[in-house]
Amino acid sequence: MGVGVRYVHRKWGNLIDDTRSIDAAGNVVRNVVNFAAAERSYNGLQFTFERRFSNNWSTQASYTWSKTRGNHFDTVFSALGDYSAANCRTTIDTSIGTNGVIPCSEVQDGPNKYGAPAYDRPHNIKFSAAYVKKFGQVNLVGGTLIDAISKRTFSKIRTVNVLLPGTLTNAGPTATYYYAPIGSERIPSLAWTADLNFEATLQIMKTRQAGLRAEIFNVTDRQEKIGIDSQLFCNSASSATCTTNLSTFGKASARGSFQTPRQLRFTAVVRF
Repeated sequence: MGVGVRYVHRKWGNLIDDTRSIDAAGNVVRNVVNFAAAERSYNGLQFTFERRFSNNWSTQASYTWSKTRGNHFDTVFSALGDYSAANCRTTIDTSIGTNGVIPCSEVQDGPNKYGAPAYDRPHNIKFSAAYVKKFGQVNLVGGTLIDAISKRTFSKIRTVNVLLPGTLTNAGPTATYYYAPIGSERIPSLAWTADLNFEATLQIMKTRQAGLRAEIFNVTDRQEKIGIDSQLFCNSASSATCTTNLSTFGKASARGSFQTPRQLRFTAVVRF
């Protein structure tokens, strides 16, 4: 048997990103730069336990605590630094800025752009075990895998239009305004599942086996919410759009936003 403790710290800064602006002719100009304000960090602490296979059985378990923070989580380019000299506007929620008009620099680079991404999962627990027993020419194998993890984060957002400098005319591009720091909302509780598998094989000659494997995924048939389908928010209920946004914010409406139901799988096994 063995136990282990591991700490991981990673930090990214001065990331390559693009910045966009609007020139005097109303055209979008794009430049790729090392953006000094872009940052991201990860800290993780992991505890592990392992019992290697002996006396017909083995098991492994781990718990990981982690924290991811920053303002740049996109795989390539983010919205940081975009349209910093222009204003942004929404006509739906006029509580934003001054009567719905706010500097795009605050939208794109303000303090609310720093926070936790959707994949920030503070707690992750894993457990697996296997048991093997032989009865004459028949090999029996049973195993389980249990996983529990914090659910995803989400944010209160509003789409705003980028204005032509010095006007109230939409320039064409849009931006995302965050009412609170990124990832300030989280789906409550842990998402956990338990899987089982059983296998029976018959020894044929010395090196050949044939048999059947049965697998049960999500044994308890848990179908909890693990995603959300609307992050649009509004500080005012003065319009029909605001009322709709407030009624659907944080809700899940698609099948993919819930855990997959219990599934069974049967497999014929031949080994040689």
